[in-house]
Amino acid sequence: MAEKKKAWLYLKARTDEDLKAQKSLLLEYADKAGYEVTEVAADYSPSQSSLKYVRLGAAKHDFEVLLISSWNRLGRDLSETLDTMTELKNQNIAVQSVKEKNLSLDRVLSIARFAAAMQLPDETLPEELDETPFEDQEESEGLDMTQSF
Repeated sequence: MAEKKKAWLYLKARTDEDLKAQKSLLLEYADKAGYEVTEVAADYSPSQSSLKYVRLGAAKHDFEVLLISSWNRLGRDLSETLDTMTELKNQNIAVQSVKEKNLSLDRVLSIARFAAAMQLPDETLPEELDETPFEDQEESEGLDMTQSF
């Protein structure tokens, strides 16, 4: 018989009831998928960070699969969440969202990178992009932009 993959659960909720519901959901999923759950990390509030513990476990290769109830459980801050997902991917940790089964870690990373790029301030763009696109062309190509058609 093949050895079961080791999985950790990461739970994040504001109430004990929500944490229990997430844990139950993830344990059921792990059982059906044939994973051996070896650790459960849980946060009750945004200020807690069991995610640091999860990242440390990933770096030590303590598990192969991280189960979460939803992708938004990995964080609210886009930059930090992107760092966490990238680190897990680099450690060859499979991350599976039970509620969003059709979204792979690679796809979520792509979406997060795009969202992060969209948040870049305009100052990060090269200066030449700040100019009106046709300002210099009028003079250099002799175009008369006032001509009516």
